[in-house]
Amino acid sequence: MQNLICLHGQNRAGAFHSYAQSGESRDPGVACLFKAAIIFIVTSGVRANLKIRWAIQMLFLFNRLNSISVTALVMSVFAATGAIAQSNSDDAHLAIENPADLSKEEALRVYESLQRRMGRGYAAAQMDILLNYQNWPLFNDAPYISATHGQRFVNSYANRMAHNYGTLQPGEKLPMGSVLAKDSVTVTDEGNIHPGALFVMEKLADGANPDTADWRYIMVMPDGSLFGDTMGARARAVAYCHDCHEAVADRDYTFFVPEEYVVKN
Repeated sequence: MQNLICLHGQNRAGAFHSYAQSGESRDPGVACLFKAAIIFIVTSGVRANLKIRWAIQMLFLFNRLNSISVTALVMSVFAATGAIAQSNSDDAHLAIENPADLSKEEALRVYESLQRRMGRGYAAAQMDILLNYQNWPLFNDAPYISATHGQRFVNSYANRMAHNYGTLQPGEKLPMGSVLAKDSVTVTDEGNIHPGALFVMEKLADGANPDTADWRYIMVMPDGSLFGDTMGARARAVAYCHDCHEAVADRDYTFFVPEEYVVKN
């Protein structure tokens, strides 16, 4: 279900369509109507609590009318409401529909207000490669919105082994032991502010994982829980990371900071 929670801005309607398809309906017309109703509810402009209420009502209505699996219905509702809802809870970083338009100064103030809390949270993962990452070289002069990281404001850190990260030329590679870390913050135009996930890449030894060009991808949640690690637990949950990074294969599969945010030497 995690891959459907809009971590990288996936299409919501597709998520609900997939779940609805898992129900074994006697009447395809009813199943199609159910899908359309859920999509309408979730994409409507009403508040999240109303979306949830309407979706649950639809669940029971269609369960009475047809034999659509209750499990499939429940999964549809929770995928839908979880993907769209923007709440005040610590889980709201999972879905970002309306990122704020911040100046560099505003983005810096937000990040600085959360920086210590974020560092403590990620440290709970107890991963040695992430220790004191906020003391590593920082390559952006202010947090910037990253579309590939769910419309979050991110910072790009790299450890000392990644000495050529900022000057990498086409065809060049980062040395083994290089670690790149992007911490993230959700800021919505409604004023909601939340720590986001920490996205990590570690360069492995040659041949360690040919499927990912010898890169390890890790995603750590704000509370230190592990969302996924391509070389460890829940590897499939972050398998899509390398698919995205293949777009910059000529830069050793690494994205860099937007030009207007690059730290000036």
